[in-house]
Amino acid sequence: MRVTRRDVLAGLGLGAIAAGLAACGAGDVTSRASSSQRARLRGVVYGDSITRGGHDPLDVSAPPSRSWVAHTGDTVDWVGGAAVWGSTAFGLTMMMEPTPPADLVVFFFGTNDFRKGRTVRQMVKDIQNAHENMTNPPERVVLVAVGPEDNPQVGPRLIAWNRDVHRAAQERGWDFVDPWGRLRAGKSGGAYAMWASPETHVDHLHPTDIGAKVLGESMAAQLVGA
Repeated sequence: MRVTRRDVLAGLGLGAIAAGLAACGAGDVTSRASSSQRARLRGVVYGDSITRGGHDPLDVSAPPSRSWVAHTGDTVDWVGGAAVWGSTAFGLTMMMEPTPPADLVVFFFGTNDFRKGRTVRQMVKDIQNAHENMTNPPERVVLVAVGPEDNPQVGPRLIAWNRDVHRAAQERGWDFVDPWGRLRAGKSGGAYAMWASPETHVDHLHPTDIGAKVLGESMAAQLVGA
């Protein structure tokens, strides 16, 4: 009779331990595979100059270093989208284009809507219309908080704006992410609207390469974790 390694372990009373270790190993492999699969999201993005990262049209396959899209690593495969300098969400009607199927769409708007006196309701309505008219509308929609602009007087209004956008997203079953935490000087009052470091912005509004990297890494982490 052929004696196997399992028979020897069983005779020593270690069969259960061996089985347990095998199960743990299989679980680890499954966990790693699931994590890897989860990280390979397909995304579409629409936004303004913060997403565009420069004056040239946004190429999601090769975004400039001042665009946060360039710094999401292997978390998201960006398969389409556009970004227009100075655009509010109303401008979505001019930048929509056919896109392939994707897991999510990020609407990185709010900075210009906020600064130009539009309401959250107006912005969200524009985004909802744009999403419904996409060629392949992803089920997952992501709205993004507005970041600092080095004006402490608008801090309380900016907090209220982001709170209302968060609420609007929840009401529609969408996601809301705030990737600006490490870039803000504080979490309340005027500090909420201030940059934490001059190295992270170029004109009180747009990120430098360093700021875009922080923003992109935070976006990636929250898109996976949301």
